[in-house]
Amino acid sequence: MPEFTTRHASANNRNAVLELLRNAAVWLNDRHIDYWQNWHTPPKLHLDWIIHLRMS
Repeated sequence: MPEFTTRHASANNRNAVLELLRNAAVWLNDRHIDYWQNWHTPPKLHLDWIIHLRMS
């Protein structure tokens, strides 16, 4: 099993984080799992939440 290292994302990683969430939503949708649909085109509320997490 591969090993993973985790770290807090920085503001520079915002686009990568959003892309990861969008890819997860697409993957689930492709398997007919109706979950995380907001991440296909995230509303401002979700984007503000991500930015706020890093600043708090």
